[in-house]
Amino acid sequence: MADRFQNGLLLRSATASQCGRTFSRWLVEFAVQICGWTLPENSAGAGSYTNDLVSGSTGVSVTGEPQQFRDLTGTPFSGVSANNYITIFGGMPTGFEDRHGIYRIANVIDDNNIELDIRHSVHDAGIPDPATSMDWKIWRANAADVPGSAGTEWALLQGTGTQGGAYNFHVQVKQQATDAHFPQFQIGPFATFSGGVWTDGRNTTAFESWVASNLTDNSRIYACGDSDRIIVAVRQMDNSLCWNFLYIGEMDAFYDNSVDPNPVMLWCGNNSTSDVTELFGRQKSGSSTFWNSGRGLAANDTTTLSYLASYFQVSPGTGNLGWTTGTQRRWSARSSRIYRQSLIAESQTSGNMEMRGSLRGVWLGNNHLNRGTPFGRNSEFLHVVGGLIIPWNGSGVHEQRV
Repeated sequence: MADRFQNGLLLRSATASQCGRTFSRWLVEFAVQICGWTLPENSAGAGSYTNDLVSGSTGVSVTGEPQQFRDLTGTPFSGVSANNYITIFGGMPTGFEDRHGIYRIANVIDDNNIELDIRHSVHDAGIPDPATSMDWKIWRANAADVPGSAGTEWALLQGTGTQGGAYNFHVQVKQQATDAHFPQFQIGPFATFSGGVWTDGRNTTAFESWVASNLTDNSRIYACGDSDRIIVAVRQMDNSLCWNFLYIGEMDAFYDNSVDPNPVMLWCGNNSTSDVTELFGRQKSGSSTFWNSGRGLAANDTTTLSYLASYFQVSPGTGNLGWTTGTQRRWSARSSRIYRQSLIAESQTSGNMEMRGSLRGVWLGNNHLNRGTPFGRNSEFLHVVGGLIIPWNGSGVHEQRV
């Protein structure tokens, strides 16, 4: 396939302090409906990862109204409200497949016409005109359509790696008991999961989570994903310096498949709310680093490793590993050039550092750009915040930036 995107999608919570549940649903929806992952299994009672209010296959773009979406088959939008979400997953014209995505409904005009928040969903140019026979489904940020808060409901995602030939891997997403919290994750590189349990001893990391990290009820999602990996950056709107990051899926391994089979990993973390220039430190935990935690299995298939992040290596000793903060970037803040350096995943075992691979489609660059700044000949890159760069779809970014 090719990368799919979210451009500042606003996540809402129908009940105060429960936006973590909305995020869990969004992630499963984005992975399965938009990025080509599958959902082979979920826990009993967890249909809220997949439920929808209404769906259809005859959606069209409204001529001359790029924000409007229409379906004249019956009265499909009679029970729809503003701040519901519509997933458009089929029917975009050739060349515009990256406009498939999840859109926030800004307004319900009538039972056959809705208005989408185009500028903050997928692409600011909207859905191409004319587009017909689009497949869609609408879901809500409420108890019917998001996972419950008991901390027991989970969904199993299956992605597809490419290194050494196609293979499948599994990621288990479990909503935590605290409604506001991000979900927890486990990743299994060898895809043997059945009946709610991992069935291969090589197969699972420990549950990984943004420990005690709440997701505020008005948060924006920037994401890039494909069938091999998903990259997510979340801005919490109540604090412009509070960001969260997620990477799940295959990395670009430094060794071939005979040495490092199925090189998948998960990474989740949040930055300090006080200093945006310290988003990228070398530690795997701490208040001054975006890279709060990383998990994966060693190349020998058996050992769960914690990863660190860096983009240059001064020496293998952990005490001399270079920090990637603003004061140590190797370019001038006044330069018009924008460099991209791969972010390296390194495992730390017995005091030694071992470079494993780089995060696919994640780079570090000049952190003096405004956040939410597209760049490149065709705006094919996006500086999210603090030097974090991900692939982009050419869209403008329209939220307030500093």
